[in-house]
Amino acid sequence: MPITESRRAVGVVPALARRRRARRWRARGRGGVSDVVATILLLALTVTLFAAIFAFVTRFPAPPASNVNEFEAALVQGSGGITQLKILQTSGPTLSDSDAIYLQSAKPVSNWQFTRSTGVPVSWGTGNSSLGWSAGEYWITTFSPALPTGDNLTVYITSSNSLLFEGVVPGYSQSTPPLLTNTYTVPATPNTNATFQIYAQVVGNISGLKLNVSLAGIPGLSGTPTMAASGTSGLWVYNTTSGATKAGSYIAFILGSSSTTGATISGSVSVTISGTVSGGGSSSSSALSVAVSLNPQPPTEPGIGSSVYAAATISYSGSLSASYTLNFTVVQSRPTTPASYWPASDFVDTWSEQTGTISGPTTLTVYDSTAFTAWLLNLPTQNSPVIYANVSVAGVGTASGSAAVGTLAKPVWAGFAYFTTSDSSTTSTSIGDKTASFASCSATTCPYLELSFWNNYSASVSISGTVWTNSSTGTADKSYTIASDTVAAAGTYTVNVVSGTVGGTTRWTLPTGGGTGNYYIRTWLTVTSGGVTVGYLYETLTADYT
Repeated sequence: MPITESRRAVGVVPALARRRRARRWRARGRGGVSDVVATILLLALTVTLFAAIFAFVTRFPAPPASNVNEFEAALVQGSGGITQLKILQTSGPTLSDSDAIYLQSAKPVSNWQFTRSTGVPVSWGTGNSSLGWSAGEYWITTFSPALPTGDNLTVYITSSNSLLFEGVVPGYSQSTPPLLTNTYTVPATPNTNATFQIYAQVVGNISGLKLNVSLAGIPGLSGTPTMAASGTSGLWVYNTTSGATKAGSYIAFILGSSSTTGATISGSVSVTISGTVSGGGSSSSSALSVAVSLNPQPPTEPGIGSSVYAAATISYSGSLSASYTLNFTVVQSRPTTPASYWPASDFVDTWSEQTGTISGPTTLTVYDSTAFTAWLLNLPTQNSPVIYANVSVAGVGTASGSAAVGTLAKPVWAGFAYFTTSDSSTTSTSIGDKTASFASCSATTCPYLELSFWNNYSASVSISGTVWTNSSTGTADKSYTIASDTVAAAGTYTVNVVSGTVGGTTRWTLPTGGGTGNYYIRTWLTVTSGGVTVGYLYETLTADYT
């Protein structure tokens, strides 16, 4: 082969190789473009399908609104029975302060919470807050008088005519041993040298229980006196005597034992005495004050089933947010002359403690209610009850306020004993036409001693008690027992005191040692309704004998 031909052949081989490599690269390029296009198409298909499904789902009708409010309810047991109902809203939207709670008892009770046809407003159990009832907050109502132990309560919570909650809250069993659950003083911060009250609350089986309070740790006081059970509030109370108490914080110890079960309890109460002498003011902060009002004022129907509402308006000009404790106490002076015929102490009715939070500056009104089950029903003006409100705010101080209850707008019960020349068939509605004097007294001329009682209340009541005749010129006293008798609603009752019978004709006779002069007729009656004491009635009348 010529040299020129061999060179030409050598040059052809590389050219062929280059063409083959180019064809291979073009083939690879066409494959890569196909993968990208496929991926893009797949993504486009997915997005289109998702958009179509989303548009379809969004056209579904919205589900109806569901009620997500949840509640937990519990009863608080005191020594006299069930004293409080507490309801915790655990979750859900805020309830309006105008929404209502209805209560139903398994036992026959007449507390105001069960008789309101419109239920108990939400605001009445949340410190009268206008912000409503939110999750995490308690709604609390206090029962006075206490409900029977073992009572089951049905609770209905409503909002805008819708039922949010219905449930039964079981009562307590008295089989548990006694337990001291709360202690405090009234007022919360007594003044130096002033009297005050020590309270203890016991739950469980209190049969045969006796409580004593040791005062050795309080300068100016001493001894271990016995505390008295307060039937109206379910508490035990001791009224201290005035002494040379000093300012400071002290501890008094409470010890108890049951003669029935053999159980023992113990505890303590903190006593903080201010440095201000009684009558010269108090240790309350100038930023804190409280005003008291009563509704209705004056009360019209004290007693079973007729509650009286008290309101304490707390004014706080500071800026703290702190917890407060509030107590209402009603005090009525007892008759004192002669002291041997009347109770040994004044009538004191302490309502259950109210607690909450106050954030200043603000004005907050706290409500509570009672039936005034221990007061005098035919009270004269000088013995009108006074209601006190004592408030203590943590880190701020204390304050107190008071308001007179006032004379009854209409007498619910009225009655008195009197001498008359007629027999017990005579009935009158006023004392003016009764014989207040008589000229002689013998077997045939002595007067009759009658007792008339009028019940203007809307329920029947029972009366029992004692009538005394006392000579002003010696020790000629005589007493007569009035057995328990029922007087119908809006009814009248007249009994011959000497014979103890309605329509009796037995004449009164002079007691041994008696003679001419004045005779005092004193009446002391206990009034009950449904087996519950609703109050007391007393009357005095002077009758001349010449």
